[in-house]
Amino acid sequence: MKQVRQMIQLNEDYALSADSMNIILHQRKVNQREGTKGYGDEYYSVIGYYSSVESVLRALINKQIQLSISEQTTLESLVNSVETYVSLLHDNVVQVVKSLRKGDLQ
Repeated sequence: MKQVRQMIQLNEDYALSADSMNIILHQRKVNQREGTKGYGDEYYSVIGYYSSVESVLRALINKQIQLSISEQTTLESLVNSVETYVSLLHDNVVQVVKSLRKGDLQ
């Protein structure tokens, strides 16, 4: 039987969980397959295993850059968008990881 991990919501699209070796990044998805059981249901898919907070942050920042490129018209606006995202994300990630690790070790 598969063990369900405690996940903590990071933002609207991402959640984190942890095991004794990794910080696990999950992305929210919606079942788009019409005619299937659970059509339209939300679920989380693992998109990466990371050994440190810094590596999770780097992955999330890279994803944000990829998403923001099509929305921004100048390099300056892209940098501002990413800086805002990073400042909101960093403290949140650190707190979530501390919480997960504390719970994992008990």
